[in-house]
Amino acid sequence: MIPGLGNVIIQLSPILHLIIAFLLIYIVFVFLSKKKPRSADLGFDTKTLTKKNIIIVLLTFVITHLIFYFLSKLRGVTSNPQVEFTSGGFGKGFVADLILIIAGTIIAPVFEELIYRGFMLRSFHDGLLKFFPKSTGIFGIPAILSIILTAIAFILPHVADLNISVMTLAYFVTSAGFSIVYLLTRSMTAAMVSHSLQSCFATTQILIFGHGDYAVSPIVYGISIFCPVIVYFIGTAMQKRYKKREQIVE
Repeated sequence: MIPGLGNVIIQLSPILHLIIAFLLIYIVFVFLSKKKPRSADLGFDTKTLTKKNIIIVLLTFVITHLIFYFLSKLRGVTSNPQVEFTSGGFGKGFVADLILIIAGTIIAPVFEELIYRGFMLRSFHDGLLKFFPKSTGIFGIPAILSIILTAIAFILPHVADLNISVMTLAYFVTSAGFSIVYLLTRSMTAAMVSHSLQSCFATTQILIFGHGDYAVSPIVYGISIFCPVIVYFIGTAMQKRYKKREQIVE
């Protein structure tokens, strides 16, 4: 047996689950709507990152982390980067670490935003808007309800215990932040970058303070630090592909 193969397979499992979930939701969307999602359906029809969008992404990042900080203080929660480094699966070989960092900081932001913001949030929001046509904007009933429903769906696969805890509230706030970014910018790429920025901050902290300085390859560090840029280019490439495909169809 190839050394470290078991660790590699374990790290690949969440990626496969995420891709399968995306494909299932995509099939359901196509079946119910009787059409393939267009760029406008997913948020690929607007500019990827304008100055306004960047400000919204950064402000959301700062506000959500301030909320995380106060939540941890109120509940007396402390973190141990060394424990998180080990429990997170790092330090088990270059290939395993590489898969883990790509999955957490690149693949998850791309596919999860397509699932939760592109399909779920957009469907909830547009569906509720038919019942509340005059209640528009980020403080409208469709926006608020769709943010809450999407956050609940986002929490389910991320926490093992559904009791109200700091972790549950943190994931709720995280999802709400991504949803607000998506609704304010109408840009899927902005939502993906916002998600990746959160992953970048969380993962890089674990690597730096969890003794990843000598246990993890610099390549893994580089991906963790620059993942928002990588995700931006992925989002831009997806947008160009959608537009090119739609131009051919038309």
